[in-house]
Amino acid sequence: MNVKQQKQDCCGCTACQAICPQKAITMVPDEEGFLYPAIDEERCVHCDLCRKVCAFEDGYLAKIGKTEEPAFEQTYCAGSSTEEAVVCRSRSGGIFYALARQVIEAGGVVYGVAMTEALEAVLQRVDNLEELPRLQGSKYVQASMGEEFPRVAQDLRQNRKVFFAGTACQVAGLRSYLQTARVDMQNLYTADLICHGVPSPQIFRDNVRELETRWHLKIQSVNFRDKALGWRSHIESYEGVNAAGKRKKRYSNLYSTLFGADVILRPSCHRCAFCNFQRPGDLTLADFWGMDQAQARQHARSGLSELLVNSEKGEKMVQGLTGVSLQTITREAASRQPNLYHPTKPSAQRDNFWALYRQYGYRKAAHAHYKLVERIKVPYNRLKYRK
Repeated sequence: MNVKQQKQDCCGCTACQAICPQKAITMVPDEEGFLYPAIDEERCVHCDLCRKVCAFEDGYLAKIGKTEEPAFEQTYCAGSSTEEAVVCRSRSGGIFYALARQVIEAGGVVYGVAMTEALEAVLQRVDNLEELPRLQGSKYVQASMGEEFPRVAQDLRQNRKVFFAGTACQVAGLRSYLQTARVDMQNLYTADLICHGVPSPQIFRDNVRELETRWHLKIQSVNFRDKALGWRSHIESYEGVNAAGKRKKRYSNLYSTLFGADVILRPSCHRCAFCNFQRPGDLTLADFWGMDQAQARQHARSGLSELLVNSEKGEKMVQGLTGVSLQTITREAASRQPNLYHPTKPSAQRDNFWALYRQYGYRKAAHAHYKLVERIKVPYNRLKYRK
């Protein structure tokens, strides 16, 4: 039995798995590769905590300890790190790194998504600056939360300062879990992302295998938006080793095309409850698109971060930032993100893509469905950053 009856009602945040006192819930992939909670009926004692903890619904603010009309007046900023290497590793302006560094230098821990050696996106805990760069850079694939929610609770119970960054549904799920488990959240600081939607991990794995076969390359790393092609580029770069042991870098827009076409997103993304200015995080991070033409030209390569300050905790973090250049912007300038107003609409071709995928596999579905595949003239080494 599943926690939710309809797949569009589950975002896969794992709060239900974490709260279950009987360990009766496991996250199981469906035919599209998305993880859903399944209940072991022999272990279940019908306490109903799994359903009570779910924050992926209207009225989620009450479940995460926030009011419909918060007393804090939301403010808006845009800017970037003043360190070129930090901006290079980031997909926007590097503000996340500055926030996370502040917490680690204060003796706290940071939770964010990193890519493993197996090219899987997973939530990871970092407590030192040497490992922090692994959490930088957007990962355009749904991350596995593993069993990290209870680990966050353990850190908080030990009076550690915790900074958690993730999608809005992950932040809301964590807060609801902690509130249900009666964990003091005084030392918890959160940042949610303005999210277009999360693609299938299974499709990403198939994409990597397809490219490895075509390129005769063992892919070891991926950059979902390679800044060597400019900040606004949505082209992936892959690095790996060929049979002769030589390291190669190749580019593709196959996966990003499917992502942009909205055919490989999780069903719940199309009815997301978090597409508004009532954010579950203390801060909200995104690309900043509300710049004038002169600013756009200036930051075409480096990128700018947008920062929504949603609480007193968030304001405290921003006031303590060092190594960044920030300026206050208007709500109008911050409003260029469509997913602040509505969820991503499902593509009319989504069912067709998955029908092809089930019958013929990834290669046929991707290539037959979208012709814009790898027709990129890449200006190799046109842009370089100092390390």
